[in-house]
Amino acid sequence: TFRPVRWRLNSIFEGMIMKRYGLFCLLLSVLTSLFIAANAVGAASQVTLVLDGKSPQSQFACEEIKSALTARGHSVRQSDLTELDRVGDDVRIVLAPRSNTDVTAKMQLEGAKPPGVLRSEGYSLRATTKTGRPTYWVVGADAAGVMYGGLELAEVVRLGGLESIADVDHNPYMAMR
Repeated sequence: TFRPVRWRLNSIFEGMIMKRYGLFCLLLSVLTSLFIAANAVGAASQVTLVLDGKSPQSQFACEEIKSALTARGHSVRQSDLTELDRVGDDVRIVLAPRSNTDVTAKMQLEGAKPPGVLRSEGYSLRATTKTGRPTYWVVGADAAGVMYGGLELAEVVRLGGLESIADVDHNPYMAMR
């Protein structure tokens, strides 16, 4: 007589576990679908790198950034700094020296704080969003600073994607690297 009660309790607990397991599986599948959809949208973006193509340091950083972006599934094209206002792609990445006051003024107009105190080879990274379009700014104290800032941005993209780019000011520990 004791066995049927035990069987009945077991079947009740099994039913409760199965209901919770089913809800857990449903929740997990919904979250997975949302994650895949979010990454698919991010991976489909067109990124334009805007830089001074005559600067070998900017060009070197540009190639590293292109490599990191294409590894993440982005389409990448390059444009000159003089075309900054005409770039209409999903995402812009701008590389410029601090001496280019037009670029730093545009960066601040889009809501970024100004570059920090930069010494030789130093750089600032900034992220802004205007009318739904993100722009990432690499402002170097000089040409070498633009290059080092671009290399830092490429590394951040490799490790965590564009969404991982945060505002930072960096100066070298040593005067000459």
